[in-house]
Amino acid sequence: MANFNKRAIRKFAIVRNNWMFADTEAGAHASAMFYSLLCTAKVNDVNIYVAMKYLFNEIPKAKSIEDFERLADIIMGITSLA
Repeated sequence: MANFNKRAIRKFAIVRNNWMFADTEAGAHASAMFYSLLCTAKVNDVNIYVAMKYLFNEIPKAKSIEDFERLADIIMGITSLA
């Protein structure tokens, strides 16, 4: 279990370091939100390809925290390419 946790934290640390080089604070925030949604999908055995395709289409429409929460709920329902 310890190795799983270390691997998960290491991946996050690498991504966190990449956010330091975002052009704007808003860009870093958007990257963090996207990464968070994808990690949530991965942990819940959701098809990552379908989740990413959906997110790329829907994230530009999200304007509030409630919109992002709705996206997270929808992503949890994606299980296949169908």
